[in-house]
Amino acid sequence: KRMQEAKENRKSKEKLPGEDDDDAWLRVQYGIGDAAEKVERDYERAMAEFDEEEKQEEIKVAIIGRPNVGKSSLLNTIFGDERSIVADMPGTT
Repeated sequence: KRMQEAKENRKSKEKLPGEDDDDAWLRVQYGIGDAAEKVERDYERAMAEFDEEEKQEEIKVAIIGRPNVGKSSLLNTIFGDERSIVADMPGTT
């Protein structure tokens, strides 16, 4: 929860608690000021806590199917990134 809050504050273009209009403007426009430094500290602290948390156990998943049915495309969609080669030629991956 703290991580989400820190991310939202870091991106916020609205006044944060304890900020006046000038502080908010400096933080949004230039990333400077007491509030900007506090937001950055909170974000870094949340990142450090996130790194210290126990990692969830990894699971292994197999995506099986006939050639050229979209297994690699499905994998890329799940990850939201191009981690697998996608091609029209059967047997590429």
